Amino acid sequence: MKWLWLLLLFTPPLWADGLRLSYLDLEAIEPGQYRVALKSQAGQGTLLPDFGDQARLMPLPGQAGGGALVQRWQLEVQGPLVLTRRQQGGQLLVRVKDLGGAERSYRLGPHETSLTLAGAPSQLQTALTYLGLGVEHILMGADHLLFVLALVLLVKGGRRLVLTISAFTLAHSLTLALAALGWVQVWLPPMEACIALSILFVALEVRRSQQGQPSLTAQMPWLVAFAFGLLHGLGFAAALGEIGLPAEALVTALLTFNLGVELGQLGFVALLWGLGWLLRPVVMPPWARALPAYGIGGLAAFWVIERVWGFWA
Repeated sequence: MKWLWLLLLFTPPLWADGLRLSYLDLEAIEPGQYRVALKSQAGQGTLLPDFGDQARLMPLPGQAGGGALVQRWQLEVQGPLVLTRRQQGGQLLVRVKDLGGAERSYRLGPHETSLTLAGAPSQLQTALTYLGLGVEHILMGADHLLFVLALVLLVKGGRRLVLTISAFTLAHSLTLALAALGWVQVWLPPMEACIALSILFVALEVRRSQQGQPSLTAQMPWLVAFAFGLLHGLGFAAALGEIGLPAEALVTALLTFNLGVELGQLGFVALLWGLGWLLRPVVMPPWARALPAYGIGGLAAFWVIERVWGFWA
């Protein structure tokens, strides 16, 4: 699709494979006492949790690293555990672990200012929380989107594209479930480097196809999409592992997170097709056809170097 170079030129920069939210963990150590840790992306600013006038927060040593800032406190509180945010902002995922080891998860949306941390959320609340997290993850994960974009560039015909996207979906759903349930474990840095390599490979295949050279991916795109989808599923599982799965609604959270990923992916493909339909009358010079492949490949090559360098960082 010759028009897709416009998307690469005018799309704002995205971070690869990340969620734009903060995490607040509370672990009960005594009745009415908690260890509190807040993890946020560097540059997002700091947030002082407010648990009411009856609460007492005592700062503990924090840390920074890997692009994240971790603030720590010890909390003493009487009565119900209620979190208040004095100004609206980004999304906050809250996890509470009680004295018996049971965990529950909550989500404070960007326009919500208070949250009562009492009782387990309903199955519906959990489903909506993890559905939204799945959609956000795929839309903020530039590496996954660029892989899908490369497939759209490469595969000719609506039916073949549906089969290819379906193979990618089946594969990453499989490894997402296996890794999220702890049945498969991988070392994250090499896996992320391999995901970047998969994008670079498909970008090269796009260019080979444009030049009329034989291409395995162009002939059997569903096979390549399935193989690399297994890798991308491990990337989704890494993000889900950072978020955490609530023990009281594990299956619901896993299924709805995966459904959110699929909805975000399908929405992105629909956007590509919509842009293609709108820009059909636009005439591009021959050299412009190569820009998307070079843009995707160049960014993927940068990620490969960055992530391999991260092995020793």
